[in-house]
Amino acid sequence: DVVEIRKDGKSEEFNLELTIPTEDIDEDDEYILYIKAYEDGEEDNNCVEDSLGIDIQRAKDSVDIKSIILLPSTAKCGETVEASVDVENLGTKDQDEITIRLLESTLKLDQITDPFDLEDYSSNDNDAVKRFTFEIPADAAEKSYSIEAIVTYKDGDKTNSQFAALKIEGC
Repeated sequence: DVVEIRKDGKSEEFNLELTIPTEDIDEDDEYILYIKAYEDGEEDNNCVEDSLGIDIQRAKDSVDIKSIILLPSTAKCGETVEASVDVENLGTKDQDEITIRLLESTLKLDQITDPFDLEDYSSNDNDAVKRFTFEIPADAAEKSYSIEAIVTYKDGDKTNSQFAALKIEGC
């Protein structure tokens, strides 16, 4: 990010917010933030830079929905749709008793998986794909629907959700 400082001021404070992709963080790695200040167009002659070591820690409890795939993504009334929901444990703690719920009230869709476990982010057993099948009602309106997948973890205390579009036509 570039922050402009007024010419009449000698210093200016600002907050910098960084979004760091959790899946790329290894707590054992060293991270450094580089800061550079210079007059526009005079970087070679008038430049100050500094660096600051930062400590980035993963959340203990963090389960994310990586994707929701609906097949077919455009369906007809009475047709069966398969949903695949891919979840990943990005946290430092193993997660037990995780569930995934698939919802869309207009289509009367409300399904939930049996509880399952995921190991912490550094394990090979930190992700899972769960599959759902459901039938489009015969009286469904022809339009686009938002299918919601909700993952519940940390003994039911935390949730994360994501939506996928399902188009109904040709009924």
